[in-house]
Amino acid sequence: MNERATGWAKTATMPSGLILRLVREAGAALRNPEETDTLRRRTATKLDMALVRLITLETCLDDILADHQGEHQQQLRTAEELLGGPSGQPASDAVLAERIRQLAQQLRTGDGADRDRILALFRQVAATDHDGREELEKAIEATKDTHPVAQGFEGEQVDAADVTPEALNQWLQGRLGDAAPRVDRVTALVGGQSKHTYLLDTTGGPQGWAGGAVIRMDTDNFDNTVVEEFPLLEALHAAGVPVPTPLLLEADRSVFGKPFMVSERISGAAAGMIFDTEGGNEGPLALAEALGRLHSVTLADLGLPAATLPELVESARAKIEQMWRDCEPQSSVAVELGHAWISEHAAELSGDPIMVHGDASLHNVMLDENGLTGLVDWEFAHPGHPAEDLAYARPAVERLMPWADFLAHYHAHGGQQVAEEDIQFFSIFSQLRNASLCASVARDVVAGRHTSIDMLVTSIDTFSRMELVLARNLHAAIDRTYGALR
Repeated sequence: MNERATGWAKTATMPSGLILRLVREAGAALRNPEETDTLRRRTATKLDMALVRLITLETCLDDILADHQGEHQQQLRTAEELLGGPSGQPASDAVLAERIRQLAQQLRTGDGADRDRILALFRQVAATDHDGREELEKAIEATKDTHPVAQGFEGEQVDAADVTPEALNQWLQGRLGDAAPRVDRVTALVGGQSKHTYLLDTTGGPQGWAGGAVIRMDTDNFDNTVVEEFPLLEALHAAGVPVPTPLLLEADRSVFGKPFMVSERISGAAAGMIFDTEGGNEGPLALAEALGRLHSVTLADLGLPAATLPELVESARAKIEQMWRDCEPQSSVAVELGHAWISEHAAELSGDPIMVHGDASLHNVMLDENGLTGLVDWEFAHPGHPAEDLAYARPAVERLMPWADFLAHYHAHGGQQVAEEDIQFFSIFSQLRNASLCASVARDVVAGRHTSIDMLVTSIDTFSRMELVLARNLHAAIDRTYGALR
């Protein structure tokens, strides 16, 4: 693979033998007679996603890079001139990304920075990065077979092999004694990488157990845990936010190997999936209601201390940046530009912090024939700006209904007035976080801590798609703000 490809091809920092071994193991799983049809379809879909990206990188990437080589070289020369002279290093995405990082530091400190020239360069770099990534994704689409692998596995249920009714009944007796419900059946939901989800059919028990229950169990794929999520759910539920009633928390890994929590099983189904969104406006309207009700709750209502937005945003940005630095040798012009943009504009945010969901999209909204039943999966929740949730939700919403109508419903349920500039800001911030999370997965795949086809796809496909969205949002924001600079 061409050295210049490290930013656009997430395979460049991964040993090819490791990739091929994980692909082969996924292929072998398709022949496993013990796998259900649902799990086979899931594995086949993930395998197809990996192979499509690998084929496209091998057949198309060098040509795309060659088309932009002159721009890269000129931008690197300009960056090095602004930094005091040539370094003698050959042009590569990694070197250009490092120069962007150094120039961003100059902007922060004001140390001899030629501000207008730096911002004009950032605009040029963002345009090239965006255009190259868009060309690559078009090539990915062209590679896809005309006979697509079966879809629709996300959210389907399969029998749970590792969490049994017998083990759960024994645990519940220990926690609730004679008041414990009886677990009659356990099924696992297919999909989800940060948590395993199990549905419990139950009989009897205290209030909250009548309709069954849900277990969310840590996976150790990401650095979040139900041990932190459970008390937040308790506070949100007490404040009237539409969340499942939290029932029990088990932090002891000796029960099922990972911490888990149990909550009420609410009625309805998820309004949409992560990337493939279709349907009417019922899902977006339910999401608007849920976010409006959430954003009407203050931090004091949740028993949390007051905070200021600039401090919160810079602290979160610094953590995201450290996550990224811990994943070197990953390099990305889009990520470096993202950090530069956030640092440059964080002080312009206005308003008081509230609790944000952090993953506010249709796949986390539950609704039935009567409308919203709950907002689920709170592992990324944190104090922040309401624009963060709105920016995250917007792409999926706009595929289904006008944004203005969504905002009107959001405001009708207590949502705050949020400036368009703040939504633009967090459209960059959220994808910067997502790209860094994917980088951490890629690092762990290389280190052998993750060995599944799911994590390989996150590392080479989802990662690239998150960076593409980041590049799109950056290109639009930088061009809109600094378009007059040349």
